[in-house]
Formats: sequence, C-alpha cells, structure tokens
Amino acid sequence: MNKDITIALVILTIGLVYVLGMICWPYMPKTDPILSKLYYLTTSSVLYALSLVIHLIAKSKWLKICSFAALGIFSVNLYVELFLDPENWTNWSLGLLIIVPTKMFLLAVIINKVKAKK
Repeated sequence: MNKDITIALVILTIGLVYVLGMICWPYMPKTDPILSKLYYLTTSSVLYALSLVIHLIAKSKWLKICSFAALGIFSVNLYVELFLDPENWTNWSLGLLIIVPTKMFLLAVIINKVKAKK
C-alpha cells in the first residue's frame, strides 16, 4: 500500500476516534471516574496519535524533535487524566512534563545510533 494512503487512513482513523469521543461523551455516566473524562481523554489521545504520525513522516531533525516533545507532553496529559487529579496538577505532574519528553528524546537518540551501526 502506498505510504500516503496509509498515512491518510491513519489520520482519518484518528479523526474518527475524536468524533466518536465527542458524540459519546454526553451519554457517559458522570459517576464513572474514567468515562466522565472521555472528552479530555479523547482529545489527549488524538493529539498523542497525531504527534506520533508527524514523527513517523517527519524528514527534518527539528520536526522530529518537536513531535517527540509533543508525544511526551500528551502522554503525560493522558497519564494525569487517567491516574492523577487533572484538576490539581502537582509538582510531580509538572515534573513529568520535563522527565517524559527528555526520556523519549534520549530513547530516540539511542535507537538512531543503534540503527546507524547496522
């Protein structure tokens, strides 16, 4: 399958996830701690996925770095929405915004060095 078609299908699927989340959110039980946050979870998930797609198709080093930073930020946002209190960001939550993107960047550097040796 052509790379452009694959990327278009992935972006379309990501968009459909967002639309589904927006349509279903008003009907979710507000007492459930996860489903009541579906609106924010859907938004964070979509932004995370789009950052990943941008990283995969990026050619320039700076676009790859920016997309990895976005991946880190949106993954922290998902973690806070799911497991912490998203209405009360603590120092731990804010620290994750530095730690996670840095970890992702270092992981990318290591992967690229290993790929270059092959």
